[in-house]
Amino acid sequence: MDARVLETLRSRVGGDLKLATLFIKRLREIQRGLPPLVQTKSKNPWDIVAAEILQNKLALLTGEAAEKLRSELKTLTAMPEREFKEKVVEAEAVATTTPRREIHRRPLAHPGKLAKSA
Repeated sequence: MDARVLETLRSRVGGDLKLATLFIKRLREIQRGLPPLVQTKSKNPWDIVAAEILQNKLALLTGEAAEKLRSELKTLTAMPEREFKEKVVEAEAVATTTPRREIHRRPLAHPGKLAKSA
């Protein structure tokens, strides 16, 4: 990886440790079969994750933002599938009006079903 690209990634994420954490988390998701968030010529997962960060498709949540997301996911997991689908539609509407997604993955199925299939 080019030194300039690496420096850009570091500055986007906020440092080496955050960059390493984000890479590891996203690489695991890709290895588990989640689709890339960007189109790239490369099939190399490292290149895909770097492209996702460079195109502002990923962000590492920490502190209060991470806790808020965890509690929302816990609520979504407990709700019926129909209500969950309504919430997904609402979230997609908000995501299209927000310039940068602050979560790095959007569930495509009810979280209860994801947990059962994993």
